[in-house]
Amino acid sequence: MIYLIGCFLLVCVCCRKVTSLYRLPHTYMYKTHLKGFSFKAEYLELRKSGLLIIPKGYVWDGCSFTFSFLDLFTFGTPEGRIHFKTGKPVTYYASLVHDALYQYHHEIGISKKVADQLFLKMLNKEKYPLARVYYLALRTYNTATYILTSIKDYFWRF
Repeated sequence: MIYLIGCFLLVCVCCRKVTSLYRLPHTYMYKTHLKGFSFKAEYLELRKSGLLIIPKGYVWDGCSFTFSFLDLFTFGTPEGRIHFKTGKPVTYYASLVHDALYQYHHEIGISKKVADQLFLKMLNKEKYPLARVYYLALRTYNTATYILTSIKDYFWRF
């Protein structure tokens, strides 16, 4: 038991979350299948034509879940190879659109599943070999989060 506690403390002290925050250097526009929605906020605009606009300066964390061990090794979700045309990881724009849609999905009136499907579509367009794995991870995480939140809310009311 003491061994397990020691291992846990070692991991807590030696590991830290790497927040690979990106800041969008220019306004990004992407034509989506989300037609008929009209929404405008500080960091996202979605036009009825399906055009999604994310302004310069938007900040997001890429594909999330990255940890560093003693600043020597990094573990987590790979961002993918560098795209030869953009100089960015292949997941860069897909994660940008996904995070922006998640941030405003309630206000827009779309589900997280729709944002996840668009993320998959964008990764498939880049021929990213882990696209389906990332999509399934998102769907699993969202389902687990929903279940745990429902359980917590149920017991919290007593």
